[in-house]
Amino acid sequence: MPNQTRTSTKGSQELQIVQAFSSLEVPERIIRESNIKELLKGLSADQEKVLSEADRLNRLRGEKKDGNFVGNWFHGRSDKIQEAQLDLNASIGQLTQKSSQLLVVNTAISKVLSDQQKLLLQQQNLLKQQADELVAQNQRILDQQVQLGEQQQAINAANQGLLEAKGLTQEQAQQLVGCVKQVREAEQRIDAANRALRDEVTRDLGVASAQCVSQLGVGFANLEQRQTENARQLSDALQAQAERNEDEFARFAEDGQRLRKDIDRHLQEQDRTLASQAAEATRVQAALEQRQQAHAQGLQEQLGAHEAAALQQAAALRESFDQSLQALDLDLSQRLLALQAGHDRRFGQQRLALAGASVLALAALGWQVAVHFALI
Repeated sequence: MPNQTRTSTKGSQELQIVQAFSSLEVPERIIRESNIKELLKGLSADQEKVLSEADRLNRLRGEKKDGNFVGNWFHGRSDKIQEAQLDLNASIGQLTQKSSQLLVVNTAISKVLSDQQKLLLQQQNLLKQQADELVAQNQRILDQQVQLGEQQQAINAANQGLLEAKGLTQEQAQQLVGCVKQVREAEQRIDAANRALRDEVTRDLGVASAQCVSQLGVGFANLEQRQTENARQLSDALQAQAERNEDEFARFAEDGQRLRKDIDRHLQEQDRTLASQAAEATRVQAALEQRQQAHAQGLQEQLGAHEAAALQQAAALRESFDQSLQALDLDLSQRLLALQAGHDRRFGQQRLALAGASVLALAALGWQVAVHFALI
């Protein structure tokens, strides 16, 4: 019993879904423009195209991820990824459009099936009503048969009483005969009522069967006519859609060829630009190498000249230092002789002058040595 209840509930829900779809009003123009055969074929082709474009996009993204900046720029992988993304979006749009058209056709078919289901439900309800009437008539016949059985039992009991009766008076005998007549009349009335009831039941069954057959014939005729009309409309719509699809495919082919030519021209221009840029880069690199070589050579020459000048200056300073030392030595000798001559008189002053001269000589010598090492 619970299984039957769940089955009935599920059937009711499915019927409600079908009725909900059938309540939608589908414009006849959309039905005419829907080519089911080409639609299914195009749907399969678009699915394969979407998968192919998705694989192509993933492959290009992988190449860009694995490549470096220069390689990606040289091969134009970013532009290719954008073009692949646009192609994938266009393919998805075409697939969505065909899916929408298929959904519209499915809705129209659901509407036809719902109308057929309603007609069948009406016929089932009519047959159920007729079956209920037959059950009621059978129950009435059964009740009458029960009453006849009870009357027959009463008659049998009366007959048995007559057979057992003895010593009855004339009046009692006449009463018994009257009872027999009443019983026979009752049997005749019951037989007449049974015949009338059977005739009525037979007539009602014939009328109900004729009505059911007539209604079924009319319903099936209307259904066949409507199916024929729908088939004709669908055929016309499919033919029109096929013609439009051919025009669209031709236009798409022309657009694809034109786009391919534009892409080829753009790639050729990029190749020429890259070639010129590569040549310019080579020329600039060669010029830079020449400038570096010339600059290095100039630096070497300047260093050589600077070293020669430094050596000459060092030699001149050494010679000047030697001369200064000789002059200082001579001056010190003269001063020592003068100091020895006036040793007694100016002993303290001579010592102070000698110390000052020594300090000055040592300072001059240190300055010349520092200048010499600074120049070297």
